[in-house]
Amino acid sequence: MTRGAIHVLINRRDVVLPETPITADLILRAGDYGPDYDLFLLRDEHDAGSGAKLERSESLDARSGMHFRAIPGNAMFGGIPSATTAGVQNLLLEEDLRRLSEQGFDHELLIQWPDIGIVVRDVPLPDGIFSRTATDMLLKTTALYPQSEMDMFWVEPELVLATGMEPVATNLEMHFGRAWRRFSWHRNCPWIPGRDDLLTHLEFARARLENPQ
Repeated sequence: MTRGAIHVLINRRDVVLPETPITADLILRAGDYGPDYDLFLLRDEHDAGSGAKLERSESLDARSGMHFRAIPGNAMFGGIPSATTAGVQNLLLEEDLRRLSEQGFDHELLIQWPDIGIVVRDVPLPDGIFSRTATDMLLKTTALYPQSEMDMFWVEPELVLATGMEPVATNLEMHFGRAWRRFSWHRNCPWIPGRDDLLTHLEFARARLENPQ
């Protein structure tokens, strides 16, 4: 039975459901997602994972404020990284990658749905601070870019200070099947889509590398 207007978020977009209980299929239809999409129930808006997949015939008691993710059904979770944006279908990301190239940076796109990694090649490092003069840098986002906040950054695992010491607030991790050194440095202001993007986050990371102590 219906209990008044039920407002949920699908891919962070407000959608009004017609009734509850309701099937995953009808939730997708309410959001204008076709039969080629799968629906995932998230814990909350900060859930960075893929969420719990709902079968199309599965029914649930919907409540206002629930968060869902709708993803094309042919997407591969944990799949092999891709070198193109064809599987992402994100025009804003494509545009920002083009701008990155115009600034002289080669890059590689890694996809392990819904996570997306942008490897920026040969980022110059400040003189005399690190064991190298340049490093590959990994920046992470999701298929919801630029709505999904970008935070922290990763460099090649061999990169250390010129003294041979490890930089503070760093540790080694695996992402997209590769080892990286994470710099656990966080932005000191909120991420605002339209103001913040891939290129501004790269500049944030480069500025932090000026003072790694």
